[in-house]
Amino acid sequence: MDPALGPLIERPFPELAAALRSQTKTILRDWEKQVRRHVAPASNAEGGHFLDGLPDIMACMADALASDDLAEIKRLMERSPEQGIHRFQLHYDVRDLATEDRMLRRIIIDHTELKLNRRTTRQEDAALNWAIDLMAQQAMVAFVNHQNNRLREAAEAELKYLSFLSHDLSGSLGNITLWLQILKQKLGASAQFASEVSSLDAAQQAILNTMGGMGKLLQAERLRHRAVEPTIGPVNLRELCENVIAQLTEPAEGKDVRLEVDVPPDATATTDADLLRLIVQNLVGNALKYSTRGTVRVSAKQRENGRARRWTLLVSDEGPGIAPEHLGSIFEAFRRGENHGQGGVGLGLTIASRAAKLLGAELTVESKVGAGSTFQLALPPA
Repeated sequence: MDPALGPLIERPFPELAAALRSQTKTILRDWEKQVRRHVAPASNAEGGHFLDGLPDIMACMADALASDDLAEIKRLMERSPEQGIHRFQLHYDVRDLATEDRMLRRIIIDHTELKLNRRTTRQEDAALNWAIDLMAQQAMVAFVNHQNNRLREAAEAELKYLSFLSHDLSGSLGNITLWLQILKQKLGASAQFASEVSSLDAAQQAILNTMGGMGKLLQAERLRHRAVEPTIGPVNLRELCENVIAQLTEPAEGKDVRLEVDVPPDATATTDADLLRLIVQNLVGNALKYSTRGTVRVSAKQRENGRARRWTLLVSDEGPGIAPEHLGSIFEAFRRGENHGQGGVGLGLTIASRAAKLLGAELTVESKVGAGSTFQLALPPA
């Protein structure tokens, strides 16, 4: 026996079914009054449109109680989603639907027992509540599925708009930086424009920061909506980390910070190279951003995980560290804690965290104020 069907399949309850069937109109009338009084969205619907397919669903419930035929129970399960879909179309939220279900359950039980002129037996009570549960569960699942689909469509539309806007703005700002560079070259030939040239440098840097922020925002949104699907394959961790470090060598030299890679040459993980590179870029970039001295080091350790082995990448720095009260929120979007005079939108660690989740990896941090931080990325076993 399917446990989801419970007492409905054990034996028929014809007397209970007859009582429910004879009271259906009264049940729905009283229920509608209660819902219109206590559930705000109910006022948006009128007459029969408010009940929609509920009379038929109640008839299916009575048929399921009257018979131990599996087909009748399945028919109740097939018709019940209509109620959830209808409530979604009436702009309910999930709490409104749950409130309606609680009201309907109480009214069904009260009127059925009134018609029987007695309390239901334990078996009848179990069967009746199980039938109500089936109806409510199927309606709730249908409601939530429609709600999720609507949210997914909205998120996809938002992401497309954000991508278009980012591309359009990046193109325009790129042209502006080109003209600023040309203007800087012309003014740089004359010493009297030294202050103007300095202002142009600041303007260019501001534009580059804006473009970088837009890029990070777009990356974060893509990862949040799972627009990136992992492509799993063998990845040489040493080569990947060295490529990331090579891209950041120039800004590190400007801050007198050393970049080091301490990863075994043969260290190989089975993962998505692009997502892993994105994580390491953001972790190293974040460490470099807040470091004014010392070393930013990328290392790797291999650890046993049952019969499998898993690699853990570590990115450590000797920067200002993270206060204990901020450790719980550093991976949240736009939550930066102390910025130590640094700009940015607070998305680097968010991007790293979301990419790690897509990889099935675990990203954690240990930090001590004044001594630096160490981020650990535990990759899943091959």
